[in-house]
Amino acid sequence: MHKILKNVNLLYIKTYLHKEDDKTIGDHICTFKGLCDSLAAIEKPLPDKEKVLCLLTSLCPQYETFTTTMLKPPRPSYYALVSKLQNLDQMRSWLSSHTDVPTTPQLVFYSQQQ
Repeated sequence: MHKILKNVNLLYIKTYLHKEDDKTIGDHICTFKGLCDSLAAIEKPLPDKEKVLCLLTSLCPQYETFTTTMLKPPRPSYYALVSKLQNLDQMRSWLSSHTDVPTTPQLVFYSQQQ
């Protein structure tokens, strides 16, 4: 029975949450947190590892490099992942406002790692 409820939780999040290109990562994280809080309110909380997986798989293709890297062991905690996503978004914004060169996700991620 627990496995069925777990699958329902994952299906719920995967069905209702995909990052749209016009939303900021901050808005996306807030929406994701709201879904997780709603599940916790009905006593069906997602474990930290599943939150990480669901959040990563809900990101749009421009986050593919980031997602692939974060899925490698050891995976970050949910809170560490949120922090890394926010840092990546800030770096993208900074690079796009300070350079004439179009920023690619790979360039931003590489810059963040340095």
